[in-house]
Amino acid sequence: VDLDEVVAALTVEWLRRYNRDWKDNLTPDNIKSWDLSLFVKPDCGEYIYRYLENPTLYESVKPVPGALDEIQALRNANFRIIFVTACVPHSFDQKRKWLEREGFIVEERGIVKDLVAVADKSLIRTDILVDDGLHNILTFPGMGIIFDAPWNRERLYRYGIYRAFSWKEVTRYVQHTFL
Repeated sequence: VDLDEVVAALTVEWLRRYNRDWKDNLTPDNIKSWDLSLFVKPDCGEYIYRYLENPTLYESVKPVPGALDEIQALRNANFRIIFVTACVPHSFDQKRKWLEREGFIVEERGIVKDLVAVADKSLIRTDILVDDGLHNILTFPGMGIIFDAPWNRERLYRYGIYRAFSWKEVTRYVQHTFL
């Protein structure tokens, strides 16, 4: 399971900070492709990605609605959930702490299980990947479930990949497919 925008509603907080600093009113619905820098003010441009390096970014990030309950339901049905996430420098600890604080993972004897930092998700060998990045779904060797977001809607329908609009749909699809 991808972390950002599948489990953690990162874009809301990210854009809140950007809008505050750049006097803009950008919302997640305005983002129509993966490259966020195309939608911010020109003077901001690539600087938008520097926000990801802020050590307090995840302190205000909320979980995606239904994610925790449905992930627990999948675990109760004996599915192992592994979180996979791309990380900019120094963001892995933020993400780990967020997952712990929100109840998605538990540290056991100082070791965090089921969290992998990887940009190329085709390296992950699991049965299913739930992700909001179409590029990750297309290169993943297993079954991909695209988690609906404004930036993945335009091109997806040509590929015939299952689209989930909520965590309940993810759970139903996984259980129907594998149980």
